[in-house]
Amino acid sequence: MKKVRLTPIFDKKQMSLRLRSEFNDLKRTPLSVANELNIDKSEIEEYLSGNYNLESYFKFLIMFCRFYPVNMSDLIIQNKDTKNGLLFFSNKKSRMSSRVFSRKNKNGNLTPYYEYRDTAKSNLSHFYPEWISQIRYVKDSDPHNSDVVFNNGHFLHQLNLFVGPVNYYYEIKGKKYCIEMNTGD
Repeated sequence: MKKVRLTPIFDKKQMSLRLRSEFNDLKRTPLSVANELNIDKSEIEEYLSGNYNLESYFKFLIMFCRFYPVNMSDLIIQNKDTKNGLLFFSNKKSRMSSRVFSRKNKNGNLTPYYEYRDTAKSNLSHFYPEWISQIRYVKDSDPHNSDVVFNNGHFLHQLNLFVGPVNYYYEIKGKKYCIEMNTGD
């Protein structure tokens, strides 16, 4: 198995500060945590200093979060992918993320349907802005057109801004609808 290099993705200094804060919230000192978890205090001091091996730290976190009522994800902090809080996501980078999804057409053949591109995804956000380009066009706005394929639904809320004209299809309680959208809708 290929060894994964973990260091660049994680902000060890911030993780150490967050761990120290968690000790404080739990009203624990490095010594009391070491005693309760039956590990050496010097190991705890390494985790609090930011000078530690990540593999060892993750093993410690598993033990720590089993013993104390702490959510491990609160103690793992990634390096930010922004500069001064801003993210520049170039058109070139967006084009590089392009992927085309095919769906069955009215003849049952898989043909290109949409092209998706990322547009400004940051590791600081749960917001997933994407650019979607229609590839298959239909000649009418009939929601029962056999060349229209409905999604199976989204687990996320979605906000759509249209550069049109674009037919927007949806289904509610088994009834299919189409609204003709245009730029600005």
